[in-house]
Amino acid sequence: MSVHSQHIRAFARDIRRSYLERSGGAPAHPLPLDDLAETLWGLTVVPTMTLAAGIQGKVEPELQVIRVRRDLPPTRQRFVVAHEIGHVALEGLTAGPFRDTDDTLDERAVGEDADETAVRTYNTRERREREANLFALELLAPAEDIWQAVQQPDWSIETLAAHFAVSSDALCAQLANVCLLEPPVSPEASVNARTTLCILDQEQQAAVDAPLPLLLAAGPGTGKTRSIVAKYVSLVRQGVDPASILALTFSNRAAEEMRERIVAALRHEAPRLVGRIEISTFHSWGLNVLRIYGARLGLPVDARLLDTADLFILLSKRLNDLRLAYFKDVREPTRHLLTIIQAISRIKDELWSPDEFSRLADVEAQRLIAAAERDYPGATRKAIEARERAARQAAALRELAQVYPRYEAMLREAGALDYGDLIVLPAQALRDHPAIAADLRRRYHYLLVDEFQDINYASGELIRLLDGGRGRVWAVGDAWQSIYRFRGASAANLDEFPRYYPNARIFYLTRNYRSLQPILDAGAAVMSGDPRAAERPPLVAQRNGGGAHTVVEWAAPRSQDEYAALARDILRRVRLRNRWLASGCAARCRMPRSGTMRRVARRPPLSTRQWRFGDHAILCRTHEQAGAVAAVLETHGIPVDYINDVFDTPGVKDALAVCAQVGATNSAGLLRALTMPEHRLDPADLNRLVDLARRSQQALPRAARDPQIIACLSEAAQQTLARIRIIVEALEGEGDAWQVLTAYLFRHSRAMRARLIHAAQGHIRAQRELAALGQLLAIARNFVRAAAPDECDASHFIDYIRALRAAGVRPRSSIGGQVDAVRVMTVHAAKGLEFPIVYVPGLQEGRFPVRGNQRGIPLPAGLIRGPIESEEQEERYLLYVAMTRARDRLVLSRSLTCGDGAKSAERSSLLPGDGQGNGAPWRVRFIESAVNCPVPTPDMRLQDTPLPRMPLPASSIDLDGCKRRFLYQYVYQLYDDLSPFLRMHQTIRECAKILTEQARRDALPADEAGLRTLVFGQLQRYELDSVLYADDYAAEALRHARTVWDDLRTGRLSPECVDRRVIVRRPAGTIEVRIDREDMQDGVTRWVWVRPGMPRNDDHLAERVMLYALARQETPDPPDEIVIAYTGTGDVRRATPRAQVLANHTEKIDRLLEAMRARHWEPLFGPQCDTCPFNLICPV
Repeated sequence: MSVHSQHIRAFARDIRRSYLERSGGAPAHPLPLDDLAETLWGLTVVPTMTLAAGIQGKVEPELQVIRVRRDLPPTRQRFVVAHEIGHVALEGLTAGPFRDTDDTLDERAVGEDADETAVRTYNTRERREREANLFALELLAPAEDIWQAVQQPDWSIETLAAHFAVSSDALCAQLANVCLLEPPVSPEASVNARTTLCILDQEQQAAVDAPLPLLLAAGPGTGKTRSIVAKYVSLVRQGVDPASILALTFSNRAAEEMRERIVAALRHEAPRLVGRIEISTFHSWGLNVLRIYGARLGLPVDARLLDTADLFILLSKRLNDLRLAYFKDVREPTRHLLTIIQAISRIKDELWSPDEFSRLADVEAQRLIAAAERDYPGATRKAIEARERAARQAAALRELAQVYPRYEAMLREAGALDYGDLIVLPAQALRDHPAIAADLRRRYHYLLVDEFQDINYASGELIRLLDGGRGRVWAVGDAWQSIYRFRGASAANLDEFPRYYPNARIFYLTRNYRSLQPILDAGAAVMSGDPRAAERPPLVAQRNGGGAHTVVEWAAPRSQDEYAALARDILRRVRLRNRWLASGCAARCRMPRSGTMRRVARRPPLSTRQWRFGDHAILCRTHEQAGAVAAVLETHGIPVDYINDVFDTPGVKDALAVCAQVGATNSAGLLRALTMPEHRLDPADLNRLVDLARRSQQALPRAARDPQIIACLSEAAQQTLARIRIIVEALEGEGDAWQVLTAYLFRHSRAMRARLIHAAQGHIRAQRELAALGQLLAIARNFVRAAAPDECDASHFIDYIRALRAAGVRPRSSIGGQVDAVRVMTVHAAKGLEFPIVYVPGLQEGRFPVRGNQRGIPLPAGLIRGPIESEEQEERYLLYVAMTRARDRLVLSRSLTCGDGAKSAERSSLLPGDGQGNGAPWRVRFIESAVNCPVPTPDMRLQDTPLPRMPLPASSIDLDGCKRRFLYQYVYQLYDDLSPFLRMHQTIRECAKILTEQARRDALPADEAGLRTLVFGQLQRYELDSVLYADDYAAEALRHARTVWDDLRTGRLSPECVDRRVIVRRPAGTIEVRIDREDMQDGVTRWVWVRPGMPRNDDHLAERVMLYALARQETPDPPDEIVIAYTGTGDVRRATPRAQVLANHTEKIDRLLEAMRARHWEPLFGPQCDTCPFNLICPV
């Protein structure tokens, strides 16, 4: 639960308690708001019709009155009054008057989302309105009462709304806040422990008292937040107006923590000044500046902020306007959009304008081509490929330079801003508009900057321009915690501080209050090779303790053994050893005799303390590794709080599967809905439904609505389908996507009620799923707020979720709070946190450090202004951050092999020593293979799946593809919604079929006009006449059709040689191969695969070529050779595979068919999942 929400909830609880104490009444609902306002503040609630147009509520302090519109519905009146009481309680009566309209009164107010970098788009006034909305919900429907009510079996939205006298929307919003986003905690735990300013040590006090400018180099655990808060309070105590102090940080969590600490410190000393505190993230502050001065800068008054997903959607709709050539992909039109968005964002990080970047890109393109021609002359394959690679990189850079100004023009036409604009445009305003610069400098006399190592060049320049040479900057940071290189952050900002602020003083904090000394020494050993190590004073632990076992390195045979060792160690520490031994999971440990190590029979306990699961954290390099570790822990019965992708949570997928059917007739969500426990279809009935869908040539969702098909199913199956249909029809009567989701979760879902009961009983999995569903509702609420009125329904929301996935957006959720569970997260997510015991797994080359992590377009040399941090340096910083999260014990672990254990793994180069105990400042322990340990099993609800229908179409054979996608598309008949590219191929095949039939009847089109009529008729049939790149699809289809038409009418091709069908018989199944055409060239018979687009070097190894070769073996009159004809260039290339190549591919094809026959549907996880049409239901 966030500190911000804790305070609002505590305020509302205190108001209710004060009212009951002073009125002498007993707790009751609905709460008498009129009497409460009168009792606590002497305010009279007056229903009236005299308020100005648009005003629904108003507080008039001088008259001691709260006015509310009389013609509002009773529940709305109560919410308005509670909202006004919120203003009075949170801000004070003297801060009024307060006036509220329909825009400020939001009965659907929900808590914050979990994205720490999301821009809070509200200014100070908007934040206070939002706080008043949340206060109103809490006052009317207290969290504790809501939580108790939903533990009862017979609660409903209607009964609870009537009980608390609130609207259904308000009740659903509070249900979301209480049950999903901000579950209640005990009053004792809800009070922030840091309510007063802690006493500073000598180093901290010296930094606070020193004159500006000042850079405070604060290592981990040394009290940097305490110091910056103390500096802020010190300025206020000196008489500085808080409104003239701007405190900036990078993340919302850090800004919120700083704000709450400062508010707590000043609330009693200077309560009237609390409302003047301004603490923000860089981006939120930049947005507020643009709102104030936007008109002078030529921006619209209501400029919209677009995040990555919004940009992806905007560019998807206007791809033609980008005029792509190099980045154009008719197969997957949006394939390169994310790369373009990220590249432009990175360019803006360095403050390059479109014209400046164009010149930079052109110089780099020329350099790349010249270097390739110089270094790789000649006609060898290696030289040609090197020059072609350089040419592609040059083309990409030049096109990016052309796209950048078009991208900017699109944003301005849409009245929108991206995240980069929130820094770039204020910096430009400060540089190019003296009046704006003077105004802002008069307003802000002091600048306090937290996490200085996390800012990029643009943010640093913004601070310098805002300071304007006054030298009133107080910054704190740590070079060794600079871990956001991928978004432009650099520790060089700290190195450059004295250059930009010549009179700056540099202070160091060296007293560490978090970790034991062996942990600090281990971190220092890892960083010993860093260039800054020589001038950096060592950290000194202020806690006594630590010994030989405080830091240890483990080496296990395989990653499975490594993760199992983590699980066993955690179980041992929480005193569950007996339970572990009873499960049969055992392993032996051995110590090598070499080096400085010795055999240890039994390790002494770290202390006599009873450890909790919540005392342990596992910090991973990647999300994929974190997911694997979390799965192993759960199989050992360990509760896990894993920061997971919201869209990969089973409960979220279930909710989306049901809601995707609202307003849709062919949603793949039905398949997942039929596997959910509350309306699960028996496997036999499901297979029967699939069989009937196949026979009627219908997609599964449409077959499930066919009365004749339904009548052929069992009575239980008919009831299940009817139950789903009733739920969907009820949801279709709801309004927008948020209302659909809340109605489903809180009115129709039995699983939701079970989760609430289990969560109250302490079940971690239920609590984790509730947290993920809360994030889904927050996403839905934000979507509804931003969408047009006619585009905020459930179907548009599903499209929006798909766009989020395609844009690479990964909203993540965790339970957080005081839950007793092992925290599993990435190192990036752990920044700013600490834990008693920390494990850092996967410390081998290629995993930590990650190699070759550079993605997207290689940007020009010279793009980065200032010193460049290397990739390896950032990986070292990441490891240092992970290690210094530990308070009492640190375990570094690795596996000795990769993958299935066949290949050895190299120890991470980030670790000192040789891994045998020589040179390592900690003990190294070797762990043998785990025996009888539980193994995570894939989540697969579908049991006894139908067999694929034979023969399989050749287009379904993908040797490197995902078997589950095949299962959904070809076994369960979820294939109607095809991409335009696939529909283009259907158009081509249909045109060829029609032309061959016409040729047999001697009725071919007489001229080009007739051919075009045929082709464009098929394009319309397959709905390709109005899609993106429609002209490209039409041109490709016309090229194919023209070739067939011309060859048929001239006699070069007979109708029997077009689209010939050959059955390939293999031991585990059959495949239908369609030969595009068969012809003869210079006496040589050929099978021709007509391929759209440009030639690729590996086309001769494609599955289609191998299937042609197998079909060739099945034919009594096989062709002499196989060739590929490219419509894009007219080239024809030989592709007949060599015998050994064909044998190898045939073996792969046979294994694929055998896996299908055995019903083994292993998924293939990777980037392709983001654009898979089944990603919202998989795995099922």
